[in-house]
Amino acid sequence: LDLAAHLVPPAGELADVGRGRLRGRRRLPPAAHLGGDPLDLHRSKRPDRPMKITALLDVSGSMTVYSRVFLSFLKGLISVETRADAYLFHTRLMRVTPVLQDRDTLRAAGRLSLMAEGFGGGTDISGSLQTFMDSHGSRALNRRTVVVILSDGYCTSPPQALAAVLARIRKRAGRIVWLNPLK
Repeated sequence: LDLAAHLVPPAGELADVGRGRLRGRRRLPPAAHLGGDPLDLHRSKRPDRPMKITALLDVSGSMTVYSRVFLSFLKGLISVETRADAYLFHTRLMRVTPVLQDRDTLRAAGRLSLMAEGFGGGTDISGSLQTFMDSHGSRALNRRTVVVILSDGYCTSPPQALAAVLARIRKRAGRIVWLNPLK
């Protein structure tokens, strides 16, 4: 019984042990019936919280072959996952979540073509990601966010600039996943 007294916290208190928390009040009555051995350890579980997805798609000239496929992927992601957010970039950054949420595909295609100025041109990944962090980063990112970058990595700016902005994103987001179609 002395050992059980050390294992069981006072009634109502929670003890942190491993994953989850042990419930003292739920352990005491069964332990008393079993001669003081706390065999049935009841743990409270944290509720599952879904991750948020923020996708950034490169639509520059080097990604022309893959852009339509990835854009279809983003359309499907946005229509299924309500917590997803989508952006397109080349030399500029555009938030396209509202366009991709549009149920009328013809109207969505028209709106997207109006935004498409610069598609298939040059690319500035670090500049676009910097713009994303400055304008949308504080609202769009938290530790429960997965940032998905769909790009071949061809960039006109120095690698140090890209490394610096990726480090900024990594500090705010839970994870960065870079999907490179050339790999």
